[in-house]
Formats: sequence, structure tokens, C-alpha cells
Amino acid sequence: MGNILQFSKKFEKNPQKYLEKYHIEQIYLSAQIQDQVFWPTEWCKSFKHNLLPSWPFRIWRPAKLPEDTSIVAFTGKPDPDDVVNGYWPVKKSQIYKKLYKQLKTPQWVLDNWT
Repeated sequence: MGNILQFSKKFEKNPQKYLEKYHIEQIYLSAQIQDQVFWPTEWCKSFKHNLLPSWPFRIWRPAKLPEDTSIVAFTGKPDPDDVVNGYWPVKKSQIYKKLYKQLKTPQWVLDNWT
């Protein structure tokens, strides 16, 4: 933690400078910390990018939860509540996306979010 604290103090002295360059403080920290240690990839998966079957299979095949996965990240849409309802929201101006933004609710999502 001591190592990260020095980067945090540096950022706090001139946040605008670093936000202009990195846009998000997490990207700044990742660029500064050379010896990052991440969790094993099998522990943490993205629902949308790693678990959801590709289209058109996701229409009738629910996302499978790998046995070694402990954390599922819901980045962007759909949110867990959307998945529970079998719904992937799209903007009114992007109605064409309803063709491929469909999903079947997995039982493991129901077991963990309802």
C-alpha cells in the first residue's frame, strides 16, 4: 500500500494534468505501478465478454459459470437485474441492436441475484 500511496499523492497534487493524459485515475495507477499482481484469470470473468455465448447461440443457450470463477463482472449493460429479467436494454435510437442483444437467463444468476 505504501507504494500506491506515493502515486496517489502525486495525482492529488495535479489531478487535471493526469486526467488529461490518462482520463481515468485507475489507468494512471496501472501505468505507474510496474509490479502489479492480478488475480488468476479463471477467478474473475466478464459476463458479457467471457461467459455470454456469441450470437445467435445466446438466444437459447444461457451463459455458463465456470467452476473456478469466483467473481463475475457486469461491465456496462446488461446489469445483473437485466439478466434476471432476460432483458438487454438498448437505446431507442439503436433499436436495430435488439436483433443481437438478446439473452437467456442462466440459473446461476437467478440463484445469486434473486
